[in-house]
Amino acid sequence: MTAKLHIDLKQGLIDIEGDPALVEKIYNDFKDRLSQPIAEAGEAGASETGAKQKRRSSPRKRTDSDDGSSIDPDNPRVLDLELSGLPGFYARYKPKGHAEKLLIFAAFLVDEMKINDPNTDHFYSCYRFIDEKSPNAFAQAFRDAANRQGYLAYNSPSEISITHKGRNHLLHSVEKADDE
Repeated sequence: MTAKLHIDLKQGLIDIEGDPALVEKIYNDFKDRLSQPIAEAGEAGASETGAKQKRRSSPRKRTDSDDGSSIDPDNPRVLDLELSGLPGFYARYKPKGHAEKLLIFAAFLVDEMKINDPNTDHFYSCYRFIDEKSPNAFAQAFRDAANRQGYLAYNSPSEISITHKGRNHLLHSVEKADDE
């Protein structure tokens, strides 16, 4: 005979499947915790059972830029930058998607403008200057370019750099405007 017991400390549920003696033993271990407040029950369960608690990430925080202003990657702002060389630089490529656009902007900002750690506001300024539609989920576009494609290293909204993979992709794989 098999017994089943489900444990959910947040909702006060226990669900274990196995032999009735095992189920009864586990139930006896957890029944006192079910009446404790959620935070205490979660901490007690993790420390006594050795289970890892899932860490919740803190809300995205704004970071400070070099000029002391706040950078919010979800609400970027246009900076007063000298971007007159950007249209010519951007016109060399035919990017497919925002990851490649961000890579091109990063190359321009780092190589042409000599900005070592551009921030999300720099990139937004590039989008606006060449009149390209920016991503709706602006901060997510950076995470995707970093985590999915590997083109950028996105450590924070004010610390963005081109990876080796990104540099190779830009030099050898992004479609050039004259490659028709």
